[in-house]
Amino acid sequence: MSSCVGNYYGIGSVRKQELYKSAQSLGISADRVILHNDERLPDDPSSNWDPCVVNTVVADVVIRHDVKLVIPLAMTTWCQ
Repeated sequence: MSSCVGNYYGIGSVRKQELYKSAQSLGISADRVILHNDERLPDDPSSNWDPCVVNTVVADVVIRHDVKLVIPLAMTTWCQ
């Protein structure tokens, strides 16, 4: 799952292909890749995402898709 489409610099299609290639190299099929685009999680390096919004979005995907493992790559603050 990617929490945004990676289009800040106008190269969202490149980022999308990078995500699919990364998943493939990890043995994850393309139909298991989730691109999530939520206006509360803007693709902007100067934006600070609300950890509770991230938690809600991820929890929804985990429940909906019966995810067994979540590996956060950029979480530095936890939801209270």
